Amino acid sequence: MEQKVNTPEENYDKLTINELKKLCKEKNIKGYSGKKKEDIIKLLLEKDKLTNIKSTNIPTNPLINIFNNIIESNKYIQKCKSNKTKDINSLSYLINRDLSQSDCIKLGICLENILSDLICKYTNYKNIKDKNKKGEKEKDIIFINENSKKVFYAEIKSNINLDTEKSKATEEKCINIKDELKKKYPEYEIIMLLVATRYFTKTIIPSNIYNKYKKINTDNLVGINEFLNKLSIQYKFNNEEEYASVLNIIAKCAFK
Repeated sequence: MEQKVNTPEENYDKLTINELKKLCKEKNIKGYSGKKKEDIIKLLLEKDKLTNIKSTNIPTNPLINIFNNIIESNKYIQKCKSNKTKDINSLSYLINRDLSQSDCIKLGICLENILSDLICKYTNYKNIKDKNKKGEKEKDIIFINENSKKVFYAEIKSNINLDTEKSKATEEKCINIKDELKKKYPEYEIIMLLVATRYFTKTIIPSNIYNKYKKINTDNLVGINEFLNKLSIQYKFNNEEEYASVLNIIAKCAFK
C-alpha cells in the first residue's frame, strides 16, 4: 500500500507552538511573536512558497530577484504591521464583522435607503429626490410636506471626521443646497441636517468633530435620534448597543 505523504501544513500542525517559533527563527521569519498557532503556520507556509519560487529552474527576470532580496532585508518592511483597527468615528466601527472599503460604502448607502423608507412609512413627507443630473451635487435625502409647507433635506455621512478640505466641502455643499431649496421653494421652511450616522445621538459626537463644521449651526449637525425627532417620528435608540444591533442586522442581510 502506498504510504500517504503529509502536506507541509499537516507536518507543521503536528508541531508545538514553541517548535514552530523555533522554525520561524531558523528561517529568519519576523512577526511571529504573540501569534496563534494557525497564524504562525501561515507565516511558515508563505516563507516556503517564496523559497520554492526562488529555487525553481524556470528562468525569471533578474529584477524580480533583486526586489525579493531587498524586500526581505528592508528594515522598514520588517517593522511594518497590518493595521486592522477600525476607525472609532466610522459607522463600520459598530459592525461585528470585517468590512472592505467597498462594503463600508455600501453599508452607508443601505442605511440611507432604509431611512428614506422610514420617512415614507411614518411621516407625511413625500420623496422628491430626482435622479442625479450631470453637474449638480447629489442630495442624499430630500422630502417635502405640502401640508406643513416644509422641505426636509439631509446629508448622510458614515464618517464626519474628515480632513479640513473635505469637511469644508461637505459643509459648503449643505449650505449651498439649502440656499438652492430656498429659491426653489420660497414659501416653505427648509430643514437642513448633516447626519452623522456613526452616532445614535448628537450628545456623543466628539467636540473636535463639531469644530470642523462651524458654519453649520450645532442644531443642524445631528445623530440618528435627532434626525428622527426632526421628522416627528416618536421613536429613539436608548443606547449605542440598540443602534449597533440594527446596523448589524443591515450588514447581515446586505453581505450574505
